[in-house]
Amino acid sequence: MRVLFYGISHPHDKGEFCPKTIFDYYTVCCFEDPFLYEKNGKLLEGNTGDVLIMEPGQVVWHGPRPDAEKGFRNDWVYIYGNRFSELLKAYPLPLNTAFSVGRHNALRPYIERIKKEMSIKLDGCQDKMNCIVTEMVIDLYRMHGRDTSSQTPKARLEEARNRIMQSPERDWTLDSMAALCGYSASRFSTLYKNQFGCPPKNDLLKSRLELARRMLKYSTLSVTDVAEQCGFQTIYYFSKYFKEATGFSPREYALKYRRDVK
Repeated sequence: MRVLFYGISHPHDKGEFCPKTIFDYYTVCCFEDPFLYEKNGKLLEGNTGDVLIMEPGQVVWHGPRPDAEKGFRNDWVYIYGNRFSELLKAYPLPLNTAFSVGRHNALRPYIERIKKEMSIKLDGCQDKMNCIVTEMVIDLYRMHGRDTSSQTPKARLEEARNRIMQSPERDWTLDSMAALCGYSASRFSTLYKNQFGCPPKNDLLKSRLELARRMLKYSTLSVTDVAEQCGFQTIYYFSKYFKEATGFSPREYALKYRRDVK
């Protein structure tokens, strides 16, 4: 499974249509604006928050609606390989047909992570990207099964918070957290603080701190490994934040509270 190209909030001008070209890879798009696409020679309408997965060998064609005052924007990624085909069999999603996930930026957090992996090119980069693509497909499958566009803001925020707190070690940005709800970063921040009593970044730090305390207490990992596995970017920031929050340095905390681990 290989990611070939990607685009984030890619602009299409009014009247600009993608060429009718047959590719040998999958094209996955998520749309910020209403659009048209062609299937079996018929023009069909797609809406904001729709995803379109085009199979290899199909004509990849979509464009703005004729009455649109402007073009449209979408996120997209090209994926090649039989492994992606097998993934879609395990988590069947509509192919060559627009389907709603209720979030216009549903692909964005995964593309951002792919972009980061492709830029740093560390060991295991390809395996990491395979994991990201797999997670993307599974989450699209789940979102399609429970289109959140009709959920109340409270329900969407609670679901997003649960997902963030289940994986606090991830490299969450405000944009990627907001994408879980389909909100802009600023609106997400405001709604989140109103509902949970603190900004999302602060809430995430508290969750990372609790995870670090458990790991220092119940594992034999080094302080550096704990910092990395809890999502802290540097050991310096981890140590400083941990001491401010607990009164102990991570090493002091481990020496005082660590249990015997067999």
